[in-house]
Amino acid sequence: DMARFRICATRRSNDVAKKIRLQLSHFAVNAKYTDSSFIEQFRSELKEKEPFPHWQLCDFLHVEPAVLKRLNDELIKYKGWNRKENDLYSLYQTPDLKTVDGVEYPTIRAFREFLCNEMRAWLSYTSGIELLPEVDSTGSCYQNTDCLLPHSDQVENRRFAFVFYFTEEWLESYGGQTNIYNCDENCDPTTVFASLTHPRNSLLLFEVSEKSWHSVTEVVGEDHDPRLSINGWFHTTRPIQPRVRPPLIRPRHTPKEEVDLTAVLTDKLFGDNLKEDLKKAFNEDGQMLINLAFQESFSKKVLDELDSATWIEKGPVNKRWIAEFDVDGDGCQGAIADFVKALRSQTMMNFVEKMTGFEFKDPQNTIWAYRLTRGCYTVLGDEDAEQFVKDGPSVDYWFYFGKSQWEEDAGGVTVYIRKDQETPVLLCPPTINAMAVVYREKDVFPFVKYVNQLADEHPIYVFGLSVYGGIKPAKDDNEDGSGDAKVQQNGA
Repeated sequence: DMARFRICATRRSNDVAKKIRLQLSHFAVNAKYTDSSFIEQFRSELKEKEPFPHWQLCDFLHVEPAVLKRLNDELIKYKGWNRKENDLYSLYQTPDLKTVDGVEYPTIRAFREFLCNEMRAWLSYTSGIELLPEVDSTGSCYQNTDCLLPHSDQVENRRFAFVFYFTEEWLESYGGQTNIYNCDENCDPTTVFASLTHPRNSLLLFEVSEKSWHSVTEVVGEDHDPRLSINGWFHTTRPIQPRVRPPLIRPRHTPKEEVDLTAVLTDKLFGDNLKEDLKKAFNEDGQMLINLAFQESFSKKVLDELDSATWIEKGPVNKRWIAEFDVDGDGCQGAIADFVKALRSQTMMNFVEKMTGFEFKDPQNTIWAYRLTRGCYTVLGDEDAEQFVKDGPSVDYWFYFGKSQWEEDAGGVTVYIRKDQETPVLLCPPTINAMAVVYREKDVFPFVKYVNQLADEHPIYVFGLSVYGGIKPAKDDNEDGSGDAKVQQNGA
């Protein structure tokens, strides 16, 4: 955690700390980046560099090594770090450094002033682009399993993004590389153009555009200092015109046919008393997790078939990187086909009504099957959130198959969030041989959290069933449905 590397920094700097605080910190741009030949090259690359204008400038700062070390140590000891996690990233981050206490953190304050003055003036002259006085700057810290998924930085009037790196002796095996992406004719990211490892006192700089796709790969290991940087944006009056991308819409089906659900789900789910208990629990919490939900012989057959099935990686990487199985394709046969048929059946619809107590008018459902392995994820876009609102509320079922249970922090969790709220509404962890049930309100949106290195080598397979058209029964007590709830463990 943050305390661990603060202690390390204190040990490294205790002997000179008092003397250091009395010294002035001066930052300047290295002279090799101010001569006319570099400026001419920079302006040329700004017009034509592929896949978008970007530069990795080593030894960018002309600064005393002691000052650079002091800046690093102040960052490590900074008290304002906050944990940040959502569909796109997991890391520690500071508030904007314009709020930093210059008495307690004089070197950070001096660096912030350098960004707003000398650095901004250098970039404006070098690029030939007038920059606004506004400069955003925050500290970022990536530790074990932290990452930042592909994104373009296209927000408001950002023109140039910058990242200064301060961690020394950073090896490629530690992860944390910045990936720069090629993109297609729709400006969607495709393959990795370059994977950059950043030495101390290097600057990554790029022009923000609809093509400026980049990511930070997962940091690996705990036997090294964290990946520390100061990053932010310079702004212009140029308006941002983000490309509107279509949402992912899955085909809907009307429930039909009668099947024998007892061949699929465990017998204990069909007792009348238990159904009433489940309905009561679901209506109290809007969610539940039922362990050992399948017939053992059926679960084994499905798992064997899933292990040998054809899985196709789905992108683009700014929206998802996850392997899916085509439930409507020719390869859907055997026990998997029986399961899909059961989920789409009228019998399943009747089961849903009895378990939830909901009434359904003209019900429809969607099904998708995906495989959780290291490095997979989904990301929510504004267009996806809008589509969820249009779709209306749903009852979501998640069915999990696998050979071994993963560590709790391995990822693959289905996270339900509300727009513009950082705290999740619900966390639904992948629990093998279990069935999770969630009532999703129309303004609540799910995503699959990035699966990290802690995941087992054996994948977890997930079937998602969403049922639409339900009317939630009235409740006696008022509940706002919010909070950092976790799916209830139910031993049924």
